[in-house]
Amino acid sequence: MVRHIAFAVLLFVGSIDATIAAQPSVVTFNDDGGWCWFEDERAIIVDGKLIFGSVAAGCHQPARRGNIEVVNYDIETGANQTSVLHHGFELDDHDSPALTVLSDDRILAMYAKHGRDNRICYRITTRPGDTTEWQSERVIVPSQSTSVTYSNLLRLCNENGGKGRLFDFFRGYDGSFKPSWIVSDDEGETWTARGL
Repeated sequence: MVRHIAFAVLLFVGSIDATIAAQPSVVTFNDDGGWCWFEDERAIIVDGKLIFGSVAAGCHQPARRGNIEVVNYDIETGANQTSVLHHGFELDDHDSPALTVLSDDRILAMYAKHGRDNRICYRITTRPGDTTEWQSERVIVPSQSTSVTYSNLLRLCNENGGKGRLFDFFRGYDGSFKPSWIVSDDEGETWTARGL
């Protein structure tokens, strides 16, 4: 009986070793990034690259505390590159950027503090699909009494006579907790605020 148990244990341990050996390696995309469920799209795939945004806590590198970051991970090569959109913005996972792809394949990132002010910040990449270089940060103030949080980007390509229309849905227009939005008919160059 002891022999059978020992053999069974060997088979079990052997199968665990084989399973562990067959597991793919763990990939760390960002060693200090947080985000919440209230912003979308938090991650997109563009030309074989996984692109996502987060807020750094500064756990390992205190200078990163509150940075709004975008990670670009090449799925085929495993190359990983992080861009900082705003240094020391605010340490709050609700500030993570929403992302969308514009008609010319440049990437738009929008982010705002968690109800602390009336500003929505955004940046657009300088080249299509390339997150290594971004235009300067721009700011939209939907109204002076707005208390912005939670960007949710959506691009509807058939709107605006087929030229496309961008929407950023957020909370806080005119100090309310109701759904609110801003609209752009020129790929993020100008915005109009709307709200309930």
